[in-house]
Amino acid sequence: LSCNSSGEGRFRGVLSIIPFVPTAIPRALALALGLSSSDLPVWTEGDLSGLLAHQLQSPLVFDLAHSDEFTSGKWRQALSNSECPLDSFSQLLHHPHPPVALLDLMRRFFKESTTEGGDKPLPREVALLLYYAAIVAARLHAGQRISTLPDTELRRGLLWALAQPWLDDAPMRKLLEDGVKALPPLG
Repeated sequence: LSCNSSGEGRFRGVLSIIPFVPTAIPRALALALGLSSSDLPVWTEGDLSGLLAHQLQSPLVFDLAHSDEFTSGKWRQALSNSECPLDSFSQLLHHPHPPVALLDLMRRFFKESTTEGGDKPLPREVALLLYYAAIVAARLHAGQRISTLPDTELRRGLLWALAQPWLDDAPMRKLLEDGVKALPPLG
């Protein structure tokens, strides 16, 4: 465990010995470790790549079950009526006929995770990429818009996501590339 006065090395050293907990809230973790908010991690490309990979394989129920809409019952019905398994975010994003309402719930969940303030379970960059992915999946696989985000802003967001060096998930990269291609031409 390496320590230095800047805090950054201290935090990373501690994180390297803590088992990976994808929903650990950085501010709460820093507080528990006796660190100040200035000691919060600066996520490395490897961290972001790992968090994205983990989130894609995470059970939908784990993150979305906190929503009143999810627990209403119609989401469970959508999950059980699906012709393909819908256990993870990856399966939802790549489903040939995804439940649009579930993609919209995913979009809203990750949009909330990108807002400033409060403790968020994911780095903003990962949440933002997943927000754009939900919008694109609804357009490509269901032919529906689930966001009022203008096409120019969506294109900008997708190009930002594709430029991230930590985006090393090939199916996700293809989904985002297909999303850019499906947008109306600039002009």
